Amino acid sequence: MDDVTKKRVFIGASIGCFVLAGIIFMATTRSGSGGGGGGNHTQYLLCKNQGCGAVTEMSDDEFRKQIQGTEIETGPMVLECPKCHQKSAYPATKCEKCGAVFITGTQTLGSYPDKCPECGYSKYEEN
Repeated sequence: MDDVTKKRVFIGASIGCFVLAGIIFMATTRSGSGGGGGGNHTQYLLCKNQGCGAVTEMSDDEFRKQIQGTEIETGPMVLECPKCHQKSAYPATKCEKCGAVFITGTQTLGSYPDKCPECGYSKYEEN
């Protein structure tokens, strides 16, 4: 093969790889596909306002809308509680074992960030 033919084959293969990568990206990010951004995962908010304490469940898409425009500050993300409308709701996790909803990363130093304060289960610790 001469240099011109090699360059054409290389360019054709490169374009084919980019097209394939684009197809894979579109297939995995389409709504409802289960891939990143499908909107089918449940997110939780836990309100720490003394008079409220609401636990709010929402899809990934609803969560993205909730955090859109939120100022980025140091420390944990604080959002407006959908129930009491105070800026006192934090992203939270639901324990796979006992169902308790808690704010991750607030456990004692040296502990796993996903350790449930109710039953002590941690998915990270088991793996």
